[in-house]
Amino acid sequence: MLFWTVVFIIYSLTLLIKGNLFYDVSIKMGEIEIKKHENKDKINLIKSQVESAFFKILPVILLGIFMAISEFIYYICAINIDIYKYPSICMILFVVLSVLLKWKPKQTVDKIGVEEYRKNIYKIQKHSFKGVIYQLMYLSYFSYMFWILVFLK
Repeated sequence: MLFWTVVFIIYSLTLLIKGNLFYDVSIKMGEIEIKKHENKDKINLIKSQVESAFFKILPVILLGIFMAISEFIYYICAINIDIYKYPSICMILFVVLSVLLKWKPKQTVDKIGVEEYRKNIYKIQKHSFKGVIYQLMYLSYFSYMFWILVFLK
C-alpha cells in the first residue's frame, strides 16, 4: 500500500506540473476526425494516418486506464487502513462524481461542422484551474495516506 501511495503522489505531482495527460491525444484524434470528414474519398490515406496515430497514443491511453483502475482499487483498500474512514469515502465519492460530471455526449464533425469542431478541439487547455484544484486534492489525500501508513501504522 505504501508503494502505491508513493506512485500516486508522484503521478499527481507529474499531472500538476505537466498538465492534462490527454491534451496532445485529444488534439491529434480531433484532427484525424476532421481529415476523415473532409477526405471521405481518400479512405486508404486516412486509414494509414489513423493507424500510425493510434499506435503513438496507445501507451498514453493504456497508462490512463491502468492508473484509473489501480487508483479505484487503492481507494477501496484504503477504507480498511484509514483510521477515520471519512477521507477515503469522500475521495471515492469525489472520483465517482467527477467522472459522472465529465461524461458528455460525443460531438461529431457531421453534427456541428468542421470549424466549430476545430474550435472545440483547441479550446481544451493543458493547465486549467479545475485541473490544478483536482490535482491538489489528490495530492493532499495521498499525502494524508502516506502519513497514516508511515507514522500511524
